Amino acid sequence: MLEVVHTAPLLDKLDVYLPMGIQEVWVFRDGVFSLYALDRTNLAYAPRRGSGLIPGLDFEMLARYALREDTPQALRELEAEIGR
Repeated sequence: MLEVVHTAPLLDKLDVYLPMGIQEVWVFRDGVFSLYALDRTNLAYAPRRGSGLIPGLDFEMLARYALREDTPQALRELEAEIGR
């Protein structure tokens, strides 16, 4: 699940995703990704450094492209960079 935050949310979306059992949540806020993984033992989300679903994904690189306004060009360049 990817959550893009433009304004301060009225509620904590992690609390919304928990009952759905969403395994991993990526929150994009202020140009930075924060990742959370579901801890089924404690029934809560815990912060994590990288994705368990897409190991090795460079979130700093991804954020640079996500912030660009020239979306079609940014997607082409992202695809070329990932394909390296």
